[in-house]
Amino acid sequence: MTARVPVMVGAYAALPAHAPIDDHARYVRLVLELPGVDGLELPLMIDQATDERWLEWTPAGRPSAVTVIPAFAIRGRQDPGFGLASHREDGRAAAVELIRELHGTVRRWRDHGRELTVIAVPSAPQMPDLDAAERAFEASLREIRSWDWGPTRLVVEHCDARRAGREPEKGYLPLDREVNVIARTDDAPTECGLAVNWARSVIEHRDVGGASRDIEQVHERLRGFILSGVSDHDTGYGPAWADAHTPVVPRRASTSLLTTLLAREALSRLPRGLWYLAVKTAAKPDSLTMGERIALVTPAVELLAAARDGQADESERTA
Repeated sequence: MTARVPVMVGAYAALPAHAPIDDHARYVRLVLELPGVDGLELPLMIDQATDERWLEWTPAGRPSAVTVIPAFAIRGRQDPGFGLASHREDGRAAAVELIRELHGTVRRWRDHGRELTVIAVPSAPQMPDLDAAERAFEASLREIRSWDWGPTRLVVEHCDARRAGREPEKGYLPLDREVNVIARTDDAPTECGLAVNWARSVIEHRDVGGASRDIEQVHERLRGFILSGVSDHDTGYGPAWADAHTPVVPRRASTSLLTTLLAREALSRLPRGLWYLAVKTAAKPDSLTMGERIALVTPAVELLAAARDGQADESERTA
């Protein structure tokens, strides 16, 4: 990594659920004022009004990453066959069309001075036939990578894959199959790498070392890393093993498995060459104040910034 690797915050995950829009905007401003924060992870393609609000809230000249995973989750609840890895051609085509709309949004936002540096896509939906899902995902990714994205790059954000004997949270393609699809489409003009999310790897492995193992597995292709927590039992954030974005905690607690020590251990394994680092933290209960919400995000930002800056310092010493 270098000093230019941006730290992004998925501020949307901790927005006060029923607060006025002005309070949402104020919260985003407070996040962007945190030391070490370069930009935002944005949940685009939810609906036009939400996308326009994020355009308004995102400062020009600040880098942003885009995740379409929330949009895919919403569409997937409406139609389980929707997704880039769907064996159902209409479901796959609809997902590709959503990314095509995002492609137009990227160009429009660039005209307004907004820098969308990375687009994160999932290998959704959950499909029983993994071979068919892999072929469908390859067709989708090949098409998406063929478009002119300018300086914007793509990552496949790994979500938990199905494992025998347990109910998955998302159950998308296994990591090795995602790696294979990216490798087979590398003749396309748009760069594409992998992103690992701490919680989603832990959910899949049912082991707090899961993210570190996934980092090692895709080492040379890793381009993004997201700190997001999970709990192994029911909490105010959601049921056990839910992808609920629990916060970083100093030590193992009832709310989260993601401790400061475990975060540092995973961050120490990151290779150089990342395009972005991100944190996604929810904030419960809804009655938390703005200051309390910011306090939940701050420790993760500090960990990411320290990891980035520490590796940059090491690069300078060995140059």
